[in-house]
Amino acid sequence: MKNDLSKYLDTYFNNYLPIQKNLSKHTISSYKYTFNGFLQFCVNIKNINIKDLCLDTFNKDIVLEFLDYLENTKNNSISTRNNRLQNICSFLKFVYPSETTRVLQFQNIFDIPLKKDVEKTMEYMSVDILKTLLKQPKLDTVNGRRDLTLLATLYDTGARVSELINLKVRNIKFDDFTTTVKLFGKGSKVRIVPILGNTSDLLKRYINEHNLTTKYDDFLFVSKLRKPLTEPGIKYIIEKYRSLAAKKKSISS
Repeated sequence: MKNDLSKYLDTYFNNYLPIQKNLSKHTISSYKYTFNGFLQFCVNIKNINIKDLCLDTFNKDIVLEFLDYLENTKNNSISTRNNRLQNICSFLKFVYPSETTRVLQFQNIFDIPLKKDVEKTMEYMSVDILKTLLKQPKLDTVNGRRDLTLLATLYDTGARVSELINLKVRNIKFDDFTTTVKLFGKGSKVRIVPILGNTSDLLKRYINEHNLTTKYDDFLFVSKLRKPLTEPGIKYIIEKYRSLAAKKKSISS
């Protein structure tokens, strides 16, 4: 049987998602992350020879094992598990018109239910914790200065992590009276948020330090490799400093 998996994946990622669906690079990266993880699971955990990976690999039993592996071994959240399942189903729905003989195989996967997540109570930080959090980054390091600017921007604008990821230099506007940040949310919703003097000063210094003053299309917050920070990366930064702030607050109480 001809193995068309690589052909379908190539068309899916290089034509269907970016051109036909017009999805952002960030969203496409999330889809790619799903398939890299799934195929690595098949090779490393299920011991399937990489040459044998094909559409037959996408069966209900293996997909369920992969989802359980994410949740129980990799300690991924239920929302991440559900996201991976949705991404796999999206790919199979793309493939199906060319593989109608696989209707039962694919339908068995489509029938896997999303797992109900337990609603978490939103955690709010007191003003004191927030002030302590903003004192944690080490300002004698490049990453520390970046992290302080990131945290100040995040809390001053009320941005979602996904909005911060997509923030570009051109989205920051400075003038004599105010500084604004243009945020792009879900459904192409745009918000223009004025920010306070301290955060404005941090952003000016950060942009100058990284020589971004004329690089309007560059992402604002990037890693050492000049790659845009990911959602898990930003969440890690937040949790790291929040944990340090909470510990210091506890010790001083």
